[in-house]
Amino acid sequence: MDDALVLAASQSAALRAAFERWRSAVLAEDGAGSWPDPRLSYGYYLNSVQTRTGPMEHQIGLAQTFPWFGRTGDAEDVAAQESEKAARAFDAKREALFRQVRHAWADLYEIEHSVELTQENVGLLQNFVELLETRYMLDSARHADLIRLQLELGKLEDRLASLQELRPVRAARLNSALGLPADAPVPHVDELPIEVAHADLSGLLEEARLANPELLALDAEIALRQVRVRQAERAGSPDWTLNLGYTVLGDAANPGVPDSGSDPIVIGLSVGVPVQRAKYRAAAASARAAERAARAERENLALNLEADLRAALYRHEDATRRLELHRDSLVPKAEEALQASLTAFEADRATMLDLIDTQRSLLELGLTMVRARAESARGLADLRALVGGDLDTTETSDTGDAR
Repeated sequence: MDDALVLAASQSAALRAAFERWRSAVLAEDGAGSWPDPRLSYGYYLNSVQTRTGPMEHQIGLAQTFPWFGRTGDAEDVAAQESEKAARAFDAKREALFRQVRHAWADLYEIEHSVELTQENVGLLQNFVELLETRYMLDSARHADLIRLQLELGKLEDRLASLQELRPVRAARLNSALGLPADAPVPHVDELPIEVAHADLSGLLEEARLANPELLALDAEIALRQVRVRQAERAGSPDWTLNLGYTVLGDAANPGVPDSGSDPIVIGLSVGVPVQRAKYRAAAASARAAERAARAERENLALNLEADLRAALYRHEDATRRLELHRDSLVPKAEEALQASLTAFEADRATMLDLIDTQRSLLELGLTMVRARAESARGLADLRALVGGDLDTTETSDTGDAR
């Protein structure tokens, strides 16, 4: 399982895309909050303007715009929050991927061990058929019992065929989670650890409120929207531009003019006039609405989170209880009952129907135990995803198996 998680993390295109979005946001922080580039201008007088000290021939200008107080800081804060949001989105994508892998692994375990269990029971029924055919040839068994047993064997073989056809479907789902082609070979899932979570609902809720990646992503979204509101409210503030001009003059037409050909330098200051106030008010209102939407989304997620935690904890605990009940009590008793029925049948103290019923009960109990083991793992995977991955668990001993 651990190797599968590592492979999924390295192969998943969706996780790689989330990582690159995070990387892009981090790199964008470097240029955030910078001043606008200065503007260099050049002018040539097609018709020179005569001045006392000479004709104007060329003009060179340099201008630098300075944003209003706080606007560069807002831009830096936006970039930082975009980076934080992308980081939390990456965490959420990773936990969702790990949950998908754990589910697919448990599904494949369930189908493979159900196939093995059903194959064993098919072999058992085939032995029963051979035994009954021998008795029938010796006139010590009824034809109706033989037909009934053959019918039961046919039904079980059909069930086995359906399970075997389902195995490639489950394998393709695991390959998809691992970022591999659907038809890539998948090894047999030999084991599925029995882990029990050590946390009550209140403890899980506290962990989830602090570490749930989707909740943290929405916290980052709210922080980003708050900065966007501040940025929109300052958008109507004027920008200031400092201008520096240098004019090249020719020599004066009249010789001897003082300062003839002396190039003048001019410095000036300009300010933007944001008169379109409706535009800025609309932008600020839009930013505040986006913030309210993010807060409402977080509130909804927090409510759903508690419901999802309750459901996942119930599935995990109920499946673990059923697993222990079947492993430690029901399946061993069913095995004893089958052995007793077989002994009684061989001594003509039980009918074939008794033997078939006992065998069917053992099969169903074994399949239920396999399903409970897989469902316990799926419930635990859901809990891990909801609390952000870290969960205190204990791996219990596997004293019995349905196989």
